[in-house]
Amino acid sequence: YNTETVGPIEFGDFLRMICNESENAYGASSIVCDTEPLFVSGGTATSLAVLLHELITNALKYAYPEDQPGKIYVSLKRVKNGIEFRVRDGGVGLPPDFAPDSSASLGFKVITSTVRRFGGALSFNRLDPGAEFIIVFPSDIEVERPPAGTASAQNSPPEAGTKSA
Repeated sequence: YNTETVGPIEFGDFLRMICNESENAYGASSIVCDTEPLFVSGGTATSLAVLLHELITNALKYAYPEDQPGKIYVSLKRVKNGIEFRVRDGGVGLPPDFAPDSSASLGFKVITSTVRRFGGALSFNRLDPGAEFIIVFPSDIEVERPPAGTASAQNSPPEAGTKSA
C-alpha cells in the first residue's frame, strides 16, 4: 500500500500484510489471519493498523515466554452489530489484575483511545490457556468499494471470480 493513498483501502489485505510482517519479525510464533474484505478510508486504515499491530505484537512478545513457539489467531469479520476484530493466543494468559482501561502501558492507551475514537467496544477473555481480545466497531467505519480501474481499486483485491495479474 502506498502511504499517499487517500481513497478507500481494502483492510483485509492490509491486515494480512501486518500479520505476515509481524510473523517474519518475531519468527518463533505463527499467525493465522482470517479476514473478510473491508473497505475503509486511508486514515481509518492507518489507525486500525496501529491498534491491531499493537495487539498482535503484545501476543507475540508476551503469550509465549522464552521464544516458545505458538499460534496467534487474528480475524476480521462482519457481525450482527458491526465489524469485529479478534486477536487470540494459547499462551500464558493475562495477569490476574489486567484491566485495559487502567493499564499504564502506552500500547494499551493507544488501543483504548482508538477504540473509543471510532465508537467501538473492547473486551477480552481469559482462556485456558491464553487470552483473546475482541474489538467491535460500528459498521459505519466501512466505506464504499471504489470503482474498478481507479487508483484506490488497485489497492484492493480482485472481485470474486476474477483473477489477479
